[in-house]
Amino acid sequence: MADTSSATTSGTEHLSPSECWWLLSKAEVGRLGVAALGTVEIFPVNFVVDQKRIIFRTSPGEKLLALTMRNTVAFEIDGWDDDSAWSVLVKGTAAALRTDPQIQAASHTGVKPWTPDPKNTYVQIEAREVTGRRFRRSHKAETIWYW
Repeated sequence: MADTSSATTSGTEHLSPSECWWLLSKAEVGRLGVAALGTVEIFPVNFVVDQKRIIFRTSPGEKLLALTMRNTVAFEIDGWDDDSAWSVLVKGTAAALRTDPQIQAASHTGVKPWTPDPKNTYVQIEAREVTGRRFRRSHKAETIWYW
């Protein structure tokens, strides 16, 4: 597959893998989707991209347990500006890094937890599939908020 964007007749643009990785590298927060014990959970995480892998830190708990039970994950970021909006989806496998060389390499990525809680477990997502879309935002309709 060529590494170029393509647009549909509806105006939605399918992003190339290179564009997806570039957007991922510029983002700070994503959503990790995991499915374990018959439920689907979504966790916001701050992360970095390192050699086409997503690295984040976590602590023991529901997220790490879910990754241990079933390591197939989805990871999503999105963004927008005045003219367009975009979304990138990564499907792959996640694993807690266990060996000293793995942990040492991950520690040099600069990923730091946003919360003061200790998050000493590094996790990496190896991408199996990376897709993205961009579309032009309509300026014809005004958003009206009702409370």
